[in-house]
Amino acid sequence: MLRYASLGSRTYGDQPMEPHTRSSWEFQAVLDGRLGLWLPGRTVWRERTLWLFPPSCSHGWRGRPCSPCRVAVLHVAAVGDLLQVLAREDGHLEVALDDPACRRVEQLAAAAAGLEPGAPLSGVRGDAIAAELALLLAERLPAARLERYRPKPGAAQQVAAAVAWYAANLDLQPGVAAVAQALGVSEPHLRRLFQRVRGCSPRTAFAQMRIQRAEQRIGDRSLTLDEVARSAGFADATTLSRSFRRARGQPPGRAAGRRRAPGALGPSPER
Repeated sequence: MLRYASLGSRTYGDQPMEPHTRSSWEFQAVLDGRLGLWLPGRTVWRERTLWLFPPSCSHGWRGRPCSPCRVAVLHVAAVGDLLQVLAREDGHLEVALDDPACRRVEQLAAAAAGLEPGAPLSGVRGDAIAAELALLLAERLPAARLERYRPKPGAAQQVAAAVAWYAANLDLQPGVAAVAQALGVSEPHLRRLFQRVRGCSPRTAFAQMRIQRAEQRIGDRSLTLDEVARSAGFADATTLSRSFRRARGQPPGRAAGRRRAPGALGPSPER
């Protein structure tokens, strides 16, 4: 799910952004000019580069005084298993961009920032844009780096089966033990599978699924917040509100019906 998109000039030299973590996965590209990736204790300067940062990666941005640079920024709820594992292993990912790639990233960012609020296909288009950007980055990673990602035979299928079973039984509020039992594996084995394939615990993955299910249904005004909560695997609206605020930084009521198009009305609070 696309949460935020922006395209334009930034003056990080005059207004640097100190390192901090985000609540979303972040793609950022410098398309023109020179940009400093500000990591704790060091700054790495790059031109024409695309980065991907997991939510846990503390980073900021620096620039040269009076030297604006053109950047594209997209925040997404999740990326594919491959990029999740590689980005968490390395802290973040980055690839160099040639002229055609810069143009394509700019086109994708412009399309994402221009999505119409509440349009029926805006969510699908946002997901397609994020997926293409992820593929553009993955295709430019060194082959040797990709070789390190090789789930054991059957691991990805078992994780997919666990996710599918959990999604089908969300309203029953199953725990990790119930999922492991349904798959016929032990809890420790299920945790190892998720760590290898997704780079996180099953508890974390299932928590993200509950929030995402709630996001999908919050906009349905025919459902009460309690009904949304139960359908997304929460005990009640209070539990949903607490978890939603922790994950998204706002209560679910504010997200319902007043959601803005990513980047359409100003900068993201995380920027």
